[in-house]
Amino acid sequence: MFGASNELPDEEELTALYDRFMLRFVADYIGEDFRFLKMLEAARPVDRTRLGFDELEHLRSTVAAIPIPASVLRAIADLRRELGRQQIVASDRRYRMSLDLLRAHAFLMQRTQVTEEDLLFLQHVLWKDPEERAKVRDTIQHLIKGYEEEARELLIQTQELQEYAQREWESEEMRKRALVEAHSKIANILTRFDALVRDASQGGRPLETVENMRTQVKRIQQTMLRQI
Repeated sequence: MFGASNELPDEEELTALYDRFMLRFVADYIGEDFRFLKMLEAARPVDRTRLGFDELEHLRSTVAAIPIPASVLRAIADLRRELGRQQIVASDRRYRMSLDLLRAHAFLMQRTQVTEEDLLFLQHVLWKDPEERAKVRDTIQHLIKGYEEEARELLIQTQELQEYAQREWESEEMRKRALVEAHSKIANILTRFDALVRDASQGGRPLETVENMRTQVKRIQQTMLRQI
């Protein structure tokens, strides 16, 4: 069922009905000129999209069979707890029904199972008041991509250590001392990287970006080691 309204229900007797609209979108006026012109120039569709009942039932059964790993379920529990800290509360029914949405999203993205990437779609599910939308989106992104942000901070620290060690020093002894100090600190950063990759891997999160940053740190460390 689809519905549209210029305002949200504020009567208690409509709360349960509102909760049953799983996907929620706010349609603002078009802001950018190029999109506004595209709307004005768009031709009316000649054909409507049609889907037979047999095809629909086949798709529903296919989607229902898509697995959701335990790591994703734990991530949903973490998300629920973090949103609760911000006083953003969705019903247990809503979380339960959102699982089928995640399966459908994974199917449309041509994935064989639900991943944490699909959780980003919950930004259209877990808010009640439009003012909560940004908080829900930011919380989900931090949950899923927060480990990449931490890895990026570690890479920046390494680059700063490299700049420190390669500055102009008054003597060769001071230069080598700075290189040894920086090398030691970078070794500790790599230890933190190893723990970060291990935790992300156990959570079933994509590792390519973090691995690339860890490789950059290792290269910096090897370069400094040759200079000692």
